[in-house]
Amino acid sequence: MKKTLRLTLPIVLLSAILSACSSGNQTDTINPTVSLSTISGTVTQPGTVTLQATASDNKSVKEVDFYVDNVLVQAVTTPTNGVYQTPYTWQARQNGAHIVKAVAVDSSNNRSTDATQQVNVNIVVDTVKPVVTISVPSTITTAGTYNVTVTASDNVGVVALTGTLTLPNGMSVPLSNLSTSGGTVALPVTAAYNGTSTLTVTATDAAGNQTTQTQQVVVNIP
Repeated sequence: MKKTLRLTLPIVLLSAILSACSSGNQTDTINPTVSLSTISGTVTQPGTVTLQATASDNKSVKEVDFYVDNVLVQAVTTPTNGVYQTPYTWQARQNGAHIVKAVAVDSSNNRSTDATQQVNVNIVVDTVKPVVTISVPSTITTAGTYNVTVTASDNVGVVALTGTLTLPNGMSVPLSNLSTSGGTVALPVTAAYNGTSTLTVTATDAAGNQTTQTQQVVVNIP
């Protein structure tokens, strides 16, 4: 009886060890899941959007891959507040239908079912230039403070507006306090300004169209 116990105990221990090892080495075959956040189905303006998705797995998510028309945009490994995201820029040359796709990959390289959305791009190229006006007296004969009023408008929107005043001696002074829609600048004028000065204002829209407007001011203060 004692001999039988001596033989049985090591076999039982070996069996338990092998079973534990086998259990610990089980292959993960469970696919992760992914959900693509809703994005605009129609794009009419060029620009950058953010592709977003959430993903989960029984163990861990290694990355979420974002695609546009099956072309990899970015493999995102680190979520922000639980959301995997990457920027993507739509351009006019992409006009037509496109498929945005997100795929989650876990630590065992199991891949989720594709999460997809269709996006229709219909970007009309903007060729319309902004409109700029400058309002200031063309001739000044009395010292004082004069207002330079600038306005700018565009069919889509002005994104930048800059202005300079070039004095008779060639020195350029920037016009401050101009917003993208314009503004009013108070200009103190003395006899030191005598001669012809030139105001130059340039407006730029989102498509890169530019308009430059100039206005000369003749100062002749005794």
